[in-house]
Amino acid sequence: MEKKEMTATEVTAKAKATFEIHTPAKVVINSDSSKDFKKNLNPFDDLRERLEADADEAAQTAANIVPSWKKYIFDFSDRNISLPEYLLKINGIGMFARRSLTCITGRAGQGKSQSLIPFTAAPLAQRELLGVTPLRPIRHILWHDTEQEPWSISEKANRLLRLMGMPDYSQPPQLTMLTTRQAPSNQERLKITKEAIEDKNPDIVIIDGITDMVQHMEDPDEAQQLVADLLKMIDERDITLFVVIHQNEGGESNKLRSFIGSELMRKASNILEVSVEAGCFKIRQTKSRSVPMPIYRFRIDKEGNLTESMVENPQTEEGRLADIFRKVIEKRNGSFDSKKQIYTYIVAVTGESKSRAKSIYERAEALDVIKVDYDGHKYKLNLKGNRVS
Repeated sequence: MEKKEMTATEVTAKAKATFEIHTPAKVVINSDSSKDFKKNLNPFDDLRERLEADADEAAQTAANIVPSWKKYIFDFSDRNISLPEYLLKINGIGMFARRSLTCITGRAGQGKSQSLIPFTAAPLAQRELLGVTPLRPIRHILWHDTEQEPWSISEKANRLLRLMGMPDYSQPPQLTMLTTRQAPSNQERLKITKEAIEDKNPDIVIIDGITDMVQHMEDPDEAQQLVADLLKMIDERDITLFVVIHQNEGGESNKLRSFIGSELMRKASNILEVSVEAGCFKIRQTKSRSVPMPIYRFRIDKEGNLTESMVENPQTEEGRLADIFRKVIEKRNGSFDSKKQIYTYIVAVTGESKSRAKSIYERAEALDVIKVDYDGHKYKLNLKGNRVS
């Protein structure tokens, strides 16, 4: 059957009929009828009012939202910010604040791990040991070694125990030592550390071999992420963190290894350099954000025990620096073309690297050992006060 084409009038009539079927019948109301009655007759009024209310609420919420950057504004009026709470005292100087990061560095085989024994034994024993005094009780210490053999860790553990006055091969209740030399991956080592911290809730954590927690040592993004994770962990878990990292074997000797070392140098509160000098372990601070730590020394005797600690107080350090600069001044009668030339003569006198020579110069200035004047042509270097020869 052939379909008949509709005229425009017929289309209009059909559409009108369809509209009337689906539209409520028109109701005539008096002007005195209540507003509620009219509202009920039109379902779209209700919807409009709900949408308007939601829009008002959303606008109010948006007005109350604080931009994310404002969370980081420092409040100058905050009187509740406390001074650093230190973990240990060495020669009367508080060291290693709560929620701080300390790097232990040095060349291979120079005693970086051994240097941590006095800093661990004293808070565990809660008494002064080898010139190190605990300043507060501790919850727990987590020591994570990533690289040493089991026999080496056992030897180190027994030295720690003997320093505390405990029998070899005993277990201090507040110390957990992890060894992950055989862990399947570097990411697994970091995961193990986080899980142990979650479980043990330590306030002191030692990571002996931090580079074993990155997959690619020369990846700056990975290094930044790891250090960011460490700093977040320090704040959230309220811990004092020590990390052990090697120095570069070539070039500037005081630089920490790889991108992770560079990132740690920027973020650490303290950097301690460990070396062996005249059969003695020497711990020297190369970076500090608070009071400088005096040079600390100890020995290991024939029985393998830590002994003979010695602390060089600031007075002794000043005298040592004065001896260095007295020799430097004699070389050119105290007159130098540039600061770089002063550094060169420090290298000649001490045998240290150029970067270390600069640190020696800055340390002498900080301790008020030397005075340097510039007349527009020459730098005049002199010892201060009664140190003048």
